[in-house]
Order: sequence, then C-alpha cells, then structure tokens
Amino acid sequence: GRMSKMTQLDLSHNRILGAEGAGAMAGALGRMPQMTWLNLSASNLGPEGAGAVAGALERMGRTTWLSLSRNRLGADGAAALAGALGRMGKMTELDLSYND
Repeated sequence: GRMSKMTQLDLSHNRILGAEGAGAMAGALGRMPQMTWLNLSASNLGPEGAGAVAGALERMGRTTWLSLSRNRLGADGAAALAGALGRMGKMTELDLSYND
C-alpha cells in the first residue's frame, strides 16, 4: 500500500501516544521499510513505548535520521532500543536527548 512507500514521518509533540499508542503505531511503522526520516520526539513513549517502537525500528533498515528525544525513556527504554539501534547501519543522525 501507500504506507510502504513513505520515506518521512513526523509525529513529534504528540503526547497522546503513550505506551498503548506506541504499540499501535509500531505495527504501522513496521510496514514502512522505505522510511529514512522519523521524528517521534516529545511523544510520551516512556520505557514501554520504547520497547514497542524498537521492534518496528528493526524492520526499518533504511532510516538515516531518528529523533526520540523528550520521551522519558530512562534506562529501561534505552536498553529496549539498544539492540534495534545497533542494527540500523544507515543511521547518520540520532537524537536521544532529554530522556532521563
């Protein structure tokens, strides 16, 4: 479908996402293999939402720019994302600021 061809998506400052919304969104993101630019900053993901997003990121190998800043990820969220981020070989810019 059309979503599979999407290359850029900005869902920043979307505080209603939370962990539940992140889980639903992750399913859609996983069907967007052409995605190169993704902004999820200030989307209230939290550690649980980070885990959901991590699964989708593993299927988005073309992503070069990603922002997950201001999501209160904490240590648990960072750990959930670490494996996926390590497999994103085309990544050139990553913003994880303000996530304590």
